[in-house]
Amino acid sequence: LRQEFVSRLTDELMLQDKYANAIGSPRISRATLGASIGEGNEHFKKFSLFGRIYLLLLIIFEEATSMAETASGAPPTSNDVEAILSRPAIYDRIKAFPGEISSLKLASSARTSIKKMKGDYKVGSFFNLCEWRCSENSMTNDCIQTPASDEYRILVNNDNVFQPSILQSMENNSVAMCEHLRNMLSLTNEPAEDCPLMSDEMLLEYATQHDLPIFISIDGSKSEDGVATVSISIVAPDIKETDLNTEWQDRRAKVLLIRSWRLPRQWGTGATCINMAETCGLLLGEYTVPANMPIIYITDSNNARTLQRNLKNSITFTHRKLIRTVKQGIDYSIASHLEHLTSKWPAADIQTAHAKAMYQRGEAVCKFWAEQGNITAKPSIDDKSVHSLTSWDDRSSSSNSESSNDQIAPVDTKRYRFGPSMYDLLEHKIVIKVFSHQLNPDFTTKSFGNTPRPNIFVVSGNQIADNAAEQARKISDTFTDNIDCLHYPPFSATWSFAFEGSLANKGATKVMQTKMDDELLMRQRLRVKQGLFNRLQPFIGTRTEQIGDESLLRNIVKLTAPCWTRCIYRYPPLANQTWKFWRSQQSQSDQVELSKDIPKNWRKIAKISDNIIKACPFCSTLGRDGSKSGNLEHLHLYCQQSYLRRIREHCNRKLEEALANVYDFAAMQQYNCPLQMTSRTTTLQEIMEVIARETELHERPVVRSAKLVNDTRTVNKALLSNYEVKCAVLLHTLPPARATDYTEYPFASRLGFIHFIPEADFDFATATITDVGFLGLFPKPVLRELQRYARELKNLNQDVDTFDMLLEKLGIYLGHPNHPSASTIATSKA
Repeated sequence: LRQEFVSRLTDELMLQDKYANAIGSPRISRATLGASIGEGNEHFKKFSLFGRIYLLLLIIFEEATSMAETASGAPPTSNDVEAILSRPAIYDRIKAFPGEISSLKLASSARTSIKKMKGDYKVGSFFNLCEWRCSENSMTNDCIQTPASDEYRILVNNDNVFQPSILQSMENNSVAMCEHLRNMLSLTNEPAEDCPLMSDEMLLEYATQHDLPIFISIDGSKSEDGVATVSISIVAPDIKETDLNTEWQDRRAKVLLIRSWRLPRQWGTGATCINMAETCGLLLGEYTVPANMPIIYITDSNNARTLQRNLKNSITFTHRKLIRTVKQGIDYSIASHLEHLTSKWPAADIQTAHAKAMYQRGEAVCKFWAEQGNITAKPSIDDKSVHSLTSWDDRSSSSNSESSNDQIAPVDTKRYRFGPSMYDLLEHKIVIKVFSHQLNPDFTTKSFGNTPRPNIFVVSGNQIADNAAEQARKISDTFTDNIDCLHYPPFSATWSFAFEGSLANKGATKVMQTKMDDELLMRQRLRVKQGLFNRLQPFIGTRTEQIGDESLLRNIVKLTAPCWTRCIYRYPPLANQTWKFWRSQQSQSDQVELSKDIPKNWRKIAKISDNIIKACPFCSTLGRDGSKSGNLEHLHLYCQQSYLRRIREHCNRKLEEALANVYDFAAMQQYNCPLQMTSRTTTLQEIMEVIARETELHERPVVRSAKLVNDTRTVNKALLSNYEVKCAVLLHTLPPARATDYTEYPFASRLGFIHFIPEADFDFATATITDVGFLGLFPKPVLRELQRYARELKNLNQDVDTFDMLLEKLGIYLGHPNHPSASTIATSKA
């Protein structure tokens, strides 16, 4: 990355090369899947550090720099070189890639690379960083501060974000970005004009009124959809005029300043995690407080705390361990960024006497808190005279504390504790580890009977950051210019591996292993039948480990159970035996014309393959056109052989009885009478049937033209109403027996456990979870509704045990969180 722009341009050209498909790439079809180990794809070599394309681009970049210098008569600027590289003229003049890459494509790729480079440094500059400040009036009242979303202002925007130079290396750009952020974000002691909000000077004065280092609480949050946020809060003690000693330690902290930031979803080749967000809080803290002032960080992240300690004491590690263990633990670029800021801490000999004294008092108070933490304290009593707000987003929201005064909970010695091992003294900064969620969002004690440790001041500071991080997610959702991908994180290593245009921030080996797993999964999902379970796994209530490795259920789910076509596949001589049997049934004249052994290319001859060899031996006549294939789905659903039909009816009858018992139980709960005595359906049945119809229409991956694509149905094809089934029978698209199935098994039919797709239209490549219910793959949305109903019964103190027994007959275990599966029903239906 000494030539960062050239590296980015090389990656951009490689992404546009249709032959440079990396391992695990979704652009690879089943027909083009190659070996993922060994020499690999040699097409990538020309894009490598010593590849032809990279070296030629380096020459073009140097020529553009010389042209800009000649034109201006002075050292070239980044904008001058950008203007030259963004136009095709220079590529037409040099002709570095004749007949291979056009000048227009090179210029377009250069513009895209410049745009991505500026976007990456925009993210590194904490783009859309929000700030909230308190007013001076809030420091004199006892009300809990409740920052509202509309009180935040954006600190970093498009106008003041850092602008990188394509002439510099990543290291130089990253260091320049640091200086830019420090000048822009650091608080100053300069007096400000009259303002209802607190000035920097007043903020620092309140933050140090206890004559200790500034307390900064840090917390991160991550939603289910992968959005991570981090918030830092400068908190001050609530000191009263009547205080005689350190009574402020037993009061809630006052929040002076909140800064919140939303991280991109993708950071290099990896996804953003909560530990990255917590560590970014340390970065924000360093930029916020002036460099000469000591800080006490309050965090509930052991990983971020350990990283800061190891970087401060990096001299104790070998270079190999520092890189592979310390820096790559959370993220290399973030760790290097923090290491750079840590190296700028003022040395002990240049610190002011006042700063040294504040730090020493901070050390002493942390040691005192640790010693005090080993003493059993009285349970804390929440102050009920102060009405608190649960949410910071709604001023009118009411308190919803989880604490209760009616019952005394046992003392939690694991969470409510603080000891000597929970703080780090780092010569200029102190990092305190506290256990999270000791308080509710409204600052009441979460577990009544326990005392927050080390004290209310520190723990409430952590809760302030926790509330702010949750609020930051909602605020960031209102922004329209969020950046969700960081390709080249600032402070990345000079020598880095790149994969599909992004740097490997946790080591190339981990990326390789992950992508090999992705390609293996893709290879399996591209198989029309054997990949069905992997394609529909997000919709299935059965986990992979629950179907076993060598079980009948696994063979059925993976469609490898014995059937006529499977036997031919496993035992090839069976095809020749079938051919000889069919030949023996022909006339003497026909036998003379037919070969004694099956033709070698019989699989390509449809008349032999479909009508003779693979034809169902139970319901088809060998040699006739229109014979049904003897595959697993035919035997399961469509074959009219008497034994198979009776087994199918037996399974459907048992399933119908189990569903009827569940609905009957729900009718007793809702109408106080059995289902047969009421003309109305239960709410449970109505919801389940609606969910079942919606489930069939969900988007799911399908195999089309040897590639995986996402597809959705616009109308239900497997789950039909009684009227639709009768119309299909009249139109001869379904046999008359299917109308009888709907009449005899209405409950199972309405949930899709019995589907109504004609055999000619049934295709595993485009199947939904409703289509393959006969395999015992229970739809997860329907399963969740049953679980929700069971929880509702438990909360209402109803007869949940009886309901669980009914579900066991249906084959769904709900009583224990480790068994929410449909394994029993899968086995019974199979």
